[in-house]
Formats: sequence, C-alpha cells, structure tokens
Amino acid sequence: MLSLHQQLCQSLRAHANPERAFHEKRYLKSTDTFLGVSVPAGQAIARALRKSHPDLSSDEIRALAITLWHSEVHEERRLAVQLLDRYVKLLTRDDWPMLEDWARASGSWDLLDEIAAHLLASLAERYPEFDVHFDTWVHDDNFWLRRAALVSHVVRLRHGSVTPARVRHLCTPLMTDPEYFIKKAVGWLLRECAVRDPEGTVAFLLPWKGRTARPVLREAVRKLPDNLRCLVLD
Repeated sequence: MLSLHQQLCQSLRAHANPERAFHEKRYLKSTDTFLGVSVPAGQAIARALRKSHPDLSSDEIRALAITLWHSEVHEERRLAVQLLDRYVKLLTRDDWPMLEDWARASGSWDLLDEIAAHLLASLAERYPEFDVHFDTWVHDDNFWLRRAALVSHVVRLRHGSVTPARVRHLCTPLMTDPEYFIKKAVGWLLRECAVRDPEGTVAFLLPWKGRTARPVLREAVRKLPDNLRCLVLD
C-alpha cells in the first residue's frame, strides 16, 4: 500500500501540466523541478488529506511536511506549506525555528509568501513574543527573511490584530532596500496601511519623497483618493 507521502506525490503528478511547468519555472526563476500543478489543485489535495485524515498527530503531519519540503519538486515543497496550513492548529512555538529555516531557503516569492502569511503569521498571533523576531529580520542579510518580516503582517493587518503604525515601523529600515522583492513587499504593505490609516500613511510617506523608489510610493498610494495620492506623487 502506498504511504501518505507517495499518495500525495501521485496526486500532484495527476495534475501535471508540462506547458505550465515551463512557464512557471521561467517566471519564478527557480532551480526547482516543476510539474505545472496549479496552486488551487495543490490546495485541493491538502484539503482532501485533511478531510480523510483529520486525526493525524502533530508529529505525523510535521514529518510528512518535512519530507515534502526537502524535495527538488517545487509543487511538493509548496504542498508541504499547504498541508501545514490545513493543520495549522497543530503547530507550536517549537516549530518557529523550522519555519524560519524554510523562509530562508524558500528561493521563490510564492513559497515564501505562503510560509509568512499563513504559518509564521499564525504562530505570531498565538505567541506574541515572536513579534520581536520581525524587528531583527528586517535587518537580515537574507532578503527572503526580510520579505517574510513584512508579508507575515498582511493578514494580521487586515484582521486588525496589528496596527498600521507597527507595520510602518517595520517598513522603515527597508524603504531604500535595493532588492526588487523587498520593494514590492514594502509597497504592498504600505498600501494596506493606507487603506486603514490614510492620513497616517501619507504623513509617513512624505519625508521619503525622492529617497525611496518611485514604484514603492506609487503602490503605497494606489488606493488613496486623488487629493492624498497627489501629495505623495507630485
């Protein structure tokens, strides 16, 4: 009988699409092997496992996810994250170092963002003492970890469990970061801040005119009314 790991890999391969694989590998600029499985298909596989195996222990799901994560196949690595998201309540503070390692070694924004927005964010919600790590990560040499420090706050900001001021504080040391994926994350997070605190975010952005990348400013104010947007972009 096939093991759970073998069943999951078999399910992924049933959704393989060579043309999608070619384009996704080129788009993500990843060294992974790609099958061409869509994100929704992977989520459906994870959801089906959760439904058919609701009583997997934390040790069992962790071992399964670790095995998938150490694959050379991108969709298997992504499924590792999707599975942990389905069983996220089984994660404990002891899983934080593992997830930090995964963030460092993610190698692509799609894996990093799922790790940060779903797993790291969930643990930070339950264990507020982990918030101090984000203040350290924004200064880390690994730009994926710098991005994780920001993306971990997207859902939390939308739910109101962190303030725009806290997110702007994390963005501050990254406002002149030269890395493309950091610029994108900073603009994204400040846009979310602007939706919730327009005046405070504009006041934050004004001193950065001419100092931070123009695309960061444009994204940050994209959803603001014209009168506020023009203050930042004139």
